[in-house]
Amino acid sequence: VYIDAHTGKFVDQITGIHDGLNRRAYNAQGATAPGPNYPNSPFWVEGDPLPTGTVEADNMIYASKETYDVFNNAFGRDSFDAAGGIMDSIFNRGNGCPNASWNGTFISFCPGTTTDDITAHEWGHAYTQYTHNLIYQWQPGALNESYSDIWGETIDRINGRGLDAPGSARTTNS
Repeated sequence: VYIDAHTGKFVDQITGIHDGLNRRAYNAQGATAPGPNYPNSPFWVEGDPLPTGTVEADNMIYASKETYDVFNNAFGRDSFDAAGGIMDSIFNRGNGCPNASWNGTFISFCPGTTTDDITAHEWGHAYTQYTHNLIYQWQPGALNESYSDIWGETIDRINGRGLDAPGSARTTNS
C-alpha cells in the first residue's frame, strides 16, 4: 500500500505477495536421468494441485518445499542458489539404482528413494555447491556429504511428517 507522506491519502495498492518458491517435477519413466520429459514436459509445476496421486512425486515435491523454507527462513536464501533457482526434481530414474543425486542442475531419484530426508540431502548438495563450492573429493567431499546428511535429517526431524522412525527427540538429561 502506498500512502502520500504529506497528505496521508491512499495512492496505490499492489495486491499479492511474490513467492520465490519454484519447483518442477519430472518422471524419467525408468530411463537414465533426466529422462524423456526434461525440461519441456514436467509431470508437475508450481501451482499445480497436490497431492499428485503419485507418492514418489509427492514426497520430493513436499520435501523440496520444506528444504526451500529452511534455507529461506534460516538464511534468507531464495532457493539453493540464493537467486530463485528452479528446484527441478526427477523421480523414477532407471540408472545407478538404488540411489539419488544432485548433478549441478537437478536432483534425481531411483524408485523408492524420494523420502524427505533423501530429498533434503540432495538439495543440501546444491546449497553447498552455491555456498562453499567444495570439490567432491577427499576431505572436502566428506564434508559435502556430512553437510547434506545434516540437512536431510534436519528436514526429517522438523517437518512432522514422520516418514521414518529415527527415534524420539533427546531429553535434557539423556
